Amino acid sequence: MPQTAPGPTQAKNGRASFINRGFADSATGIPGPEGPAGPAGPQGPQGATGAQGPQGATGAQGPVGGNFPDAPNDGNYYCRRNGAWIMVTQSTLPP
Repeated sequence: MPQTAPGPTQAKNGRASFINRGFADSATGIPGPEGPAGPAGPQGPQGATGAQGPQGATGAQGPVGGNFPDAPNDGNYYCRRNGAWIMVTQSTLPP
């Protein structure tokens, strides 16, 4: 195979390529594989938040509560039925 004389050939990406001893070499070389991603950079500053609207008017006061006694304090579970406290047992649970 005949050897060609060194000299510029077609331009690639604005750079001349050379043929030397049967091999094509470019001024920058053949690009290699992409490397791994670098570490994440620092977090940027927090963006601006929107303006808060005006506070609404105070609502009407609710009715006064009635006398609502506490359930017995004996370690059992109680619920209200018909205005009275009843102890929760297996027989008082719905099926």
